[in-house]
Amino acid sequence: MQQPLPIYYYTLNSTAGAERAEANPLPPVFLGPIQLTSFLDQGQIITRNSSNSINIEEQLRWAGDLKQMISDAMLSNIEHRLGTHSVYEFTGTDNPSGLQIIINFLHFEKDSDGKAHVMARWRILSGKDGTILYSSTSSHKTVPDSDSTEALTIALSQGLDLLAGDFSDAIISLSSQ
Repeated sequence: MQQPLPIYYYTLNSTAGAERAEANPLPPVFLGPIQLTSFLDQGQIITRNSSNSINIEEQLRWAGDLKQMISDAMLSNIEHRLGTHSVYEFTGTDNPSGLQIIINFLHFEKDSDGKAHVMARWRILSGKDGTILYSSTSSHKTVPDSDSTEALTIALSQGLDLLAGDFSDAIISLSSQ
C-alpha cells in the first residue's frame, strides 16, 4: 500500500525594513481590499515554469488564508516604514477618513528563474471622496537563500516589504504636498 505524500504548511512574516521617523503627521492609512489573481488564490504555493505555465504545488500549502497573511505582513511593514501606528485593515464597512490602499496582486510566486516574484497594481485613494491620488504597478524579485520552500516564503515576505516601501514613499510624497 502506497503511503500518502505529506503536506507541508507555510506562513508569511513581516520583514520590517528600514524604519522612518514620522516627519509630518500622516493621515490614517487603511489597507484593502486586497485581491489576488485567480491562480494565486488556491491555497497552494505557486511555482512558474514559464510565462504561460505554472505548477500548483499540492504538497506545499499556505497555512491559512493567503490574503489575510499578506494583509497582516503588509500592515506591519507599512507601520514600520512610516513610523506610525495609524495603519489599519480596511473592513469595507465604513468610509475611511484618511488614505486607502487598494491592491491587486498579479504575481506572488516562484518565477521560472527561481526568484520570488511579487507584482501588484495598486492605488491610493482619498477616503473622503474616493478620488485616486496615486496609481502604480510595482514588481519586485528577490532571491531566496536556498532552493527550500521556507527560503521562498522568506523571499516572498521580503518582496512584500519592498512593496510596502513603495506605498510608504507614495504616502510620504502625498502628505508633503
